[in-house]
Amino acid sequence: MQDPCKDINIDDGGLQASAYQWKKFNITFGMQGTATCVHVNFGDGSPGELYGNSSTCNTFTGTAIYNGDLSNITEVKHEYKAMDTFIVFVSGFNAYSTCSANFTHVISDVDCSQPKVSVKDLRPVFYYPQEVKRSSRLRAVGVTDIYCTTTLDNVKQWSVHMIDENTGEDVKEIDVTSLPSHTTAELALPPLFLDYGSYRLHYRLDMVSTGFVKNENFSANVDHYVRIVKSDLVAIAFPGGVSKIQRGYAKMITIEPETYSFDPDVESGSPQACFSFTLTYISIKCQNILSVLIL
Repeated sequence: MQDPCKDINIDDGGLQASAYQWKKFNITFGMQGTATCVHVNFGDGSPGELYGNSSTCNTFTGTAIYNGDLSNITEVKHEYKAMDTFIVFVSGFNAYSTCSANFTHVISDVDCSQPKVSVKDLRPVFYYPQEVKRSSRLRAVGVTDIYCTTTLDNVKQWSVHMIDENTGEDVKEIDVTSLPSHTTAELALPPLFLDYGSYRLHYRLDMVSTGFVKNENFSANVDHYVRIVKSDLVAIAFPGGVSKIQRGYAKMITIEPETYSFDPDVESGSPQACFSFTLTYISIKCQNILSVLIL
């Protein structure tokens, strides 16, 4: 069986480095794939590096140095010559697939490392989203781990993007700037705010300080995926929502589910959709009293 590469990731484990020191990174996969090669671009103009299957790596057309095989956690290291903010790009490829990721980090004398961010109950891939009913409030709680002796001040921001459910690609951005929570750790979207479909919730955190004299960019971000689904219809047969009524023998009883039932996904004041109902009931006659239970 031939496997694709999936969910490649690169990070520095929170370890800070200055110029002319070895900066270490770890490369991991959700699935490494069959005969995969990985190209690492350190973002400073230096030649890249290749790791993995040598035959696959020989097909790489750019300038890069082959450095050996991949492992479950592949450690790579690089010496940067200047203090700045860099983006490392990592891409895996084999005969069946490609996968890629990037990581922003800072080479600096400041005693700070990149913050780590996540989302409570994180769903990091679009094909396993969190399902939320449209009539429910959507809450996404950002979780942050900061190590920085210079400052703890930071700026948080959420953005929301509708995505293609088949590819995970962004279709359009949803404006959430009117919601005060879009600049807090917890994003709160009111009921009916989003239409049915799949969405990418992007959470970003930036450290801010006058002590960052070289404009160091200590930041981190994470994506959380959700799918907005239909809510259950609310079926009500009698005023007040009661489900059991007792009447005397031969007494008339009127049920009106078409009047009192509603779809919670329809905004208040808007016309409800047409409903069809199937009623199941049990009648028990005892001492000239008919008890009817609507199920």
